[in-house]
Amino acid sequence: MSTNKRKDAFIARVTTENIEGGIADSRVHNLMRFNLNFFNRDQTHACDFDQLDRDELLKLINKFVHFSDKSLVDWSIEKAGKHNLFVNYRKFPRPSEFQHPACVPHDVEWCRFRIGSKLRLVGFVVPNSFHGLTKEGFCYDKNTFYVVFIDKEHKFYMTERR
Repeated sequence: MSTNKRKDAFIARVTTENIEGGIADSRVHNLMRFNLNFFNRDQTHACDFDQLDRDELLKLINKFVHFSDKSLVDWSIEKAGKHNLFVNYRKFPRPSEFQHPACVPHDVEWCRFRIGSKLRLVGFVVPNSFHGLTKEGFCYDKNTFYVVFIDKEHKFYMTERR
């Protein structure tokens, strides 16, 4: 250990991670990401961010951070008690009190994250068959969750008739 404390502090702050390879691989390739381009707040049961109370909003933001720590494949097998945190429904569910928005492609896979007892984050992923295909120089990525709805009352995929 050197006797220069400023130098030691500076070196401790410098990252040693690389995007790929090396002794400290960054894992950036398998971390899931969120995209809000298709966010829809206009349907009857859809909730906007400003309709969440402070605790719900903080919980949702903290879940964004927490869910970003793994891949969607990892989240699909993760449970909280007896509940799956992430579920891929594949198709738009029936019955649902939501409608498939016209701006969302018809061939996506519909999914949800469980945020709380009723609160759900609903969206879609691109099918595995698109993963890695390029269009206009960009790749489709099966590890991106496109947020479409905040479902505050569990009305997207209704487990029982109401």
